[in-house]
Amino acid sequence: MPLDSAAITMISAGLDAAAMLAHPDFRSVVHGYTGQLLAMRRGERLLNKLLAQREREMIGFLILVEHYATREGKPPLTMNRLMASGFGSPRRIAGFVQLLRLAGLVQNVADPADGRRRILTPTERLISHHQNWTLAALRQLDRFLGQPMLEAVLYRYPDYHAIACCLGAEEILQGKAFTIGHHPLVDFLTPYRGGHLIAASLAHAACADGRQMNPVGLSYGRLARRLGVSRSHVMNVFNAAEASGLLTCRQAGSVIRLSPQSERDLRHYFAYELAFIARHTVAALHVLAAEGDSGVIQQA
Repeated sequence: MPLDSAAITMISAGLDAAAMLAHPDFRSVVHGYTGQLLAMRRGERLLNKLLAQREREMIGFLILVEHYATREGKPPLTMNRLMASGFGSPRRIAGFVQLLRLAGLVQNVADPADGRRRILTPTERLISHHQNWTLAALRQLDRFLGQPMLEAVLYRYPDYHAIACCLGAEEILQGKAFTIGHHPLVDFLTPYRGGHLIAASLAHAACADGRQMNPVGLSYGRLARRLGVSRSHVMNVFNAAEASGLLTCRQAGSVIRLSPQSERDLRHYFAYELAFIARHTVAALHVLAAEGDSGVIQQA
């Protein structure tokens, strides 16, 4: 069924970060969301190795967004424009793009409008990766709403994902989203390779059975295999986090005790991440309605 204006208002009101944190099923939802993220990346060692670091994840996302933006007549993404994005030095960006190309995630093709120019475009694999991430969030957001409303949006409206990603990227590039300093534990982890998935693994363990767990247990070896990194890398990340006072580790990760601040960080960060996706889902539905898609919002 199409979403009417009352439904859109309910979605917007019920899915901000504060409302999520106060919801009785919040921990269960975070457990489900992080579990889906981890399952989605299971067996994808190359993908995890390439993308699971903040700077690299953002470059991959920017390539996707610029691809979507060309549908609206904006100029296609060139290597020079990507190097000017500020998501790393030109040398690091060029090297990472080469890795993405070798992995089949990005193509460097001739511009149809100017064969002398090369442009960067995502492959279906990279597009699917981000669509699956969005789907994992929408499924869990529907649990807050108590009915299946958002999951179908990804399938029902072909332009939804492009619009939502472009709106989200605008907020990120303006420095209004995912800025450093609000979530110290996650901010500490995400610059490392596999950092976001390490945070997701901690949140998944901490919210097991829908309740807060502390201490939690993680296997360094299993986590390393999941991320496509060495066990020593995982151990070094946790040792560094312990030295920073964010947590304590015993028995090779089988006993990890989060500091009170780190417990709060995990809850608030994943509430913020889900709210970010919800906010731009609602905004995208309004854009579709304004563009004349009468099936999106019917006036009550």
